[in-house]
Amino acid sequence: MLHYQQPVGLQARNAGSSSIARTIPRYGVPSRANLFGRSITIPKAAEIEVETAFDVPTTEESNKAFAYPLPLDPNTKVLASIPLVLFYPAVLALAAAAGLAGSSIGRSLPVSPSTKPVAQAAVAGALGAAVLYAGYVAKQKRDGAAVIDLYNYLVDLDDPAELTSDDVGRIGARYGINMHKEQLEGLQKVYGQYLENIIPVGDQQLTGDEAAKISAFKDVLGLSVEEAAPVHIEVGRRLSRISVEYKDRTAQFEQRKAFQRLVYVSYIVFGDQKAAFLLPWRRVFHLTDAQIFVARRDNARAIFSGYLAARGGEFPAERQFLRELRDYQQAIKLFDESAEEIVRDSLRKQIEGWLATAVEIARTPGKARDPAAVVENLNHILDYSRKMAKFANEDDLIPGLGMPSIHNGPWDLETKRRDIRDAYRLYTEEVVGREGKFTPQIEADVKELSVILCMGAKEAGEVRSDVAGALYKKLLREEVQSRRIDTAQSPAQVLGELVQASGYSPQAAAELHKSLYRQKLQQLVAKKKLTAEDEEDLKRIRRILCIPGDVAGQVSELLSSIFWCLCYVIVWLSCMRKAVAAGGGTRLAHEEQEVSKGIKQFMLCQQVCMLDDGLTRSIAMWREADHSNQQQVLNVNWVLCIPNSFIRLKAAARHRTCMALLYNLLLFSAWQLTVF
Repeated sequence: MLHYQQPVGLQARNAGSSSIARTIPRYGVPSRANLFGRSITIPKAAEIEVETAFDVPTTEESNKAFAYPLPLDPNTKVLASIPLVLFYPAVLALAAAAGLAGSSIGRSLPVSPSTKPVAQAAVAGALGAAVLYAGYVAKQKRDGAAVIDLYNYLVDLDDPAELTSDDVGRIGARYGINMHKEQLEGLQKVYGQYLENIIPVGDQQLTGDEAAKISAFKDVLGLSVEEAAPVHIEVGRRLSRISVEYKDRTAQFEQRKAFQRLVYVSYIVFGDQKAAFLLPWRRVFHLTDAQIFVARRDNARAIFSGYLAARGGEFPAERQFLRELRDYQQAIKLFDESAEEIVRDSLRKQIEGWLATAVEIARTPGKARDPAAVVENLNHILDYSRKMAKFANEDDLIPGLGMPSIHNGPWDLETKRRDIRDAYRLYTEEVVGREGKFTPQIEADVKELSVILCMGAKEAGEVRSDVAGALYKKLLREEVQSRRIDTAQSPAQVLGELVQASGYSPQAAAELHKSLYRQKLQQLVAKKKLTAEDEEDLKRIRRILCIPGDVAGQVSELLSSIFWCLCYVIVWLSCMRKAVAAGGGTRLAHEEQEVSKGIKQFMLCQQVCMLDDGLTRSIAMWREADHSNQQQVLNVNWVLCIPNSFIRLKAAARHRTCMALLYNLLLFSAWQLTVF
């Protein structure tokens, strides 16, 4: 049965403990505690008072496991000062002297002469045996001083890890004993105090080297795993009891965390198999497998995260570093699932640093913006991601490697989408502008970058289409202005090469050609007259832009409709003015000549000339309706014979005056122009 003292380092945790005796829990009647957020049973026996060998009352707190020396009582100090070569002869001499004194006492006893020799021998033997027993007790007390001497030697060391096996053997030899054989309980006390002190309490996390230090200290003391395992259980009992004694919830939580850290460290020290056999956490503390799993997982995660944080948060794409991480993961027994989560989070944070720099530069207004710096930072993201994707196929590296992304991070928010899209657009424009074309490598880069930045296919496609369209317009402008496309054997082939170089959609390019042709026609119509040179220019544009005849006809038809609408309004205005003034019909020969002249000036096709007949029919309908000097009443269903590109308008104007008809015509003309 082990008798554990209250360690010096624990006095700060349990200041209310007695400085004379400690109540040590034993197996037996269970008590209730809460170590893992739920009620568990801590077995103990009837509490007994046990003297503590290492109880040092202090008024100061210390983080050292062996902070203050232990004093020796005067008797022990005298016994420890006697050399071993003199101790046994002195005990024998005292025993002999006691025997002689007993013999003298026996001779003086008032007994018969025949029994005096027996009494003399009995008294001499009793006194001699008493002296020998006292010598044995003194030897045990003297041997116990070796443990105190070892403790005080540890106090003088800056770090208990500096203790060596030779130091322990030398102290034992000074007292003529084998420390492991004769003072095993004392060594377990020293080990328990060191173990409890090295387990952090509160918010302080494990650093990862605790298990190695504990194992080394155990080996220096010469303790086997079977001898050290009960010490871990006993330390667990003390932490459990302290958590029950505290009334403050925060202090209870800190003690529970300390208990969980003890469970985790114990598994590292002994290994999974030996810990499962030698450390009955489930039976002694009534823990479940899930609670033990959580304790091991959470503490291993905290250690691994702290290890990465100690490197400044950097996660370089270097094979040696990733191999070292794998070794460290196995050393602290971090589960692969937890390692994958931490590694993915570290990869995300690494690319977020470059992304934040790129976005900040992209936000810079005016000439201060440096697109080259944006490209540099986003290229870092691409290179880093590709290296990590390559390392993902190697089994001897840390798990969780692969293509990173900003998913589930602070940049994966709707409020950040615009900044990311602007940086992505600036990157695409810059790399395409450098090459002068949309190369397959650029295509792969922007596609891969959009996946890393968690951009949707539609969003990334719109940016790519805009950049490709701007590049196509630039290349087309150069070809048209230099007239290289005019001398080309096949303008269609040249346009196809431009589409391929710019990465622009052929359908979008065809729509662009149509809009350019329409824009040119609008410019010529604005002159109110088309010359032969203008006609040749239109033919050139149709040729180099490969505009089909039906498309050119549709565009010409739309523009012709504008002209005819204007002519129609002019004729109607003139007709109404003359009809109202003369009070009867009138000829519109002059207006008809003006319309025919406009057809020739604008070089309209034959399909549009049908408007002339429609206009004549409409005028005839007007003359027939104007047959009275009374208020002019219209009862005419008129239909404008405009091509299919215009809406076929049917409007019945009933019981309206001439001024109402004029107003409707003006509204109709203005509406048609606005729609176009």
